[in-house]
Amino acid sequence: MKNKLPKYLLGALYLLLLLPLVSQVFSLSENNLKGYSEKAEKPEWSIGNWLSGSFQSQGEKYLSQNFGARDVLVKLDNQYRFSFFEKSNVRDLVVGKNGYLFEEGYIKAYIGSEYIGDKSVKKKLQRLVAVEKKLKELGKELLIVAAAGKASFFPEYIPDHYFPRRETNNIDEHKKAFTDSGLNYIDFNEWFVQMKDTSRYPLFPKTGIHWTEYGMTLAADSLVHYLEKLEGIDLPDIKIKDIELLPKPHRTDNDIEKSMNLFFDIPTDGMIYAYPKIEYHSENKDSLKVLVVGDSYYWQMYSMKLSKNVFNNGQFLYYGGQIYPGAGRLENDDLMDFISSYDVIVMMCTEANLKSFPWGLQNSLYELLCKDEHDLFIQAHLEEILEQEDKIRADEKWFKEIKEAAKNAKMEVDEVLRKDAVFVVENRYL
Repeated sequence: MKNKLPKYLLGALYLLLLLPLVSQVFSLSENNLKGYSEKAEKPEWSIGNWLSGSFQSQGEKYLSQNFGARDVLVKLDNQYRFSFFEKSNVRDLVVGKNGYLFEEGYIKAYIGSEYIGDKSVKKKLQRLVAVEKKLKELGKELLIVAAAGKASFFPEYIPDHYFPRRETNNIDEHKKAFTDSGLNYIDFNEWFVQMKDTSRYPLFPKTGIHWTEYGMTLAADSLVHYLEKLEGIDLPDIKIKDIELLPKPHRTDNDIEKSMNLFFDIPTDGMIYAYPKIEYHSENKDSLKVLVVGDSYYWQMYSMKLSKNVFNNGQFLYYGGQIYPGAGRLENDDLMDFISSYDVIVMMCTEANLKSFPWGLQNSLYELLCKDEHDLFIQAHLEEILEQEDKIRADEKWFKEIKEAAKNAKMEVDEVLRKDAVFVVENRYL
């Protein structure tokens, strides 16, 4: 038996090596892997393509995506990495303790490794406060919403090598800034953490990156109630007519697990996932036109038709630019016409995206609504601004940052220098 074992192993190895060929010949490859990848087109042969090498390089890309048994072999490799090393081939996906999955951006936001700095937070806040004032003069409201975040909710499952946590981070500093400013502000992040041990059903999934569908429904209902109180009106109600309980996560509740393409489901630790079935009651209700600027956390609410049924067919600016429903991106030249029909602008963001929130829209709205006051301030304090520009030029590190910012933004150095100098002087009079 001992002499035959190597032969069996060698035979098994031959069969494994032949599997892709057999699968290709008999068309057994399925191409059902989840996740995003750029599809490689089958190359067309020509003498020119052959001589230039493009046929070979494109053919290599095509075959790497279309060889026989690809699905099986990819899943086998992924399962091996996950089961034995707690690793994943998915970019930015972190396998935490006990198989809890994170996107690294959430962890970085929580530990503070991507903190944008006091200056940037203050500048952002200054613009938003000025914009809110102008919107109120136009009879409109601005509402800032901190969506919940998985790293803040499950810090105990973050791998140890990410710690210690820094003293400052985008989550805490933005929260403090928004709270102290007097802006209309909802903090779902804090609320979810407070409910963590008392919620009837999970608010965050083990293997998904967004709040659960149950948690999202609670947040949507709370958002509507806040707007009712803010405007003194009665909006359409979100009614839960039934809740389906399932032992395994579905839809977005295991979105990043799906992208891992494993053979076996990750154990749920006994979690029972709740899927509310909702309906909207709009009879004899008031109307409020709401524009939502947000990331994928609002996308879930948009998918449950919140904008259509409660926000009077309001649109959704995905990451501040892409318009839904509709086509294309919002351009600055169209901004005034775009916002003119709205009663409320909601800006919603989860912790991982605070570093760029609200995606430049605060600057576009500030330049649109506050231009006259801004220009008058510059004229009145021009001498101070010029002195500040000289100080920045004399500071080697600061001026280097100005040059890099100008290069990245494809702007003139003097233009970026003026913006920074004006910001510094403006803050002296806040």
